[in-house]
Amino acid sequence: MEAVLDWTTLPDARRNHPTTEHLYPLFVALGAGGPAARASRLHHAVQMGGMAMDAFAFDQAG
Repeated sequence: MEAVLDWTTLPDARRNHPTTEHLYPLFVALGAGGPAARASRLHHAVQMGGMAMDAFAFDQAG
């Protein structure tokens, strides 16, 4: 988790992610999920080769 939150220190981080807008959904999912959450995929569509546009719902456990 620490490496994800401090992603700019990872090798080749800026080369692979020159702008951050496509990383924002990852941080939204981390915040929505929480440590004990379960995710369910609501929708999956593959577009432009391997690029996926998925939608998830998060349920807090307990």
